[in-house]
Amino acid sequence: DRERRKYTVSDLEESYLESRNDFYLYNNEEEFCAMITYYKNLIDQTILDFLDKIEITKKPVILTLEHYDYIKYNNVSKWERYKEENKDKSTYELLSIIKIMVKEVRCDSFENVVWKLLDIICIYGNWVIDNYGGNWSKIDKVYGLINVGPLKRPCNPCNDIIKMWKKELVISLEVLE
Repeated sequence: DRERRKYTVSDLEESYLESRNDFYLYNNEEEFCAMITYYKNLIDQTILDFLDKIEITKKPVILTLEHYDYIKYNNVSKWERYKEENKDKSTYELLSIIKIMVKEVRCDSFENVVWKLLDIICIYGNWVIDNYGGNWSKIDKVYGLINVGPLKRPCNPCNDIIKMWKKELVISLEVLE
C-alpha cells in the first residue's frame, strides 16, 4: 500500500521532479495551484521544446513536374475509387474522411508520404469540383482548379492539403464558399 502524503506548496515546486510513483494530494486551492503550475512549467520547458524540434524537421515542400503530372493523370481514377469506397457518405463526411487521411500521415516526413498526399490532393480537388464546380487546369506550371464556385475563382488543392498536413490550415466548407 502506498502511503498517502500531504505536500506543501514548496514540496510541489521544489522536489516534484523526484521520481515518485504515488499520487499527489492537495488540501487547499494554493496547493492545487502549485501542482498545476508545476505541470504547466514542465510542459512549457520540455514538451513544447520537443514539439518545436519536430516541426523544424518539416522542410519546405516543393512539388515537382513529376508530382503535377501524377495529379493530372491520376486524379479521376483516385476520385472514382474514393467515391466508390464511400458511396454511402454525405458531402460533409467525405470532407471529414479527407481530413482524417491527412492527419494519419501528419507525423511523417514529406519524402515518406508524398505519394499519399498526392492521392489526397487528387481526391480533394475532385471533391471541390463535385461540390462547387470548376475543372483541373495547368496554371503557371502548377496543376490546380479554375472556375470554382459562383465567383469562378481558382483553387489550389495542392496548397490546401500540404498546409493542412503541416498544420497551417484547417479545411472547412466555409473556406470554399
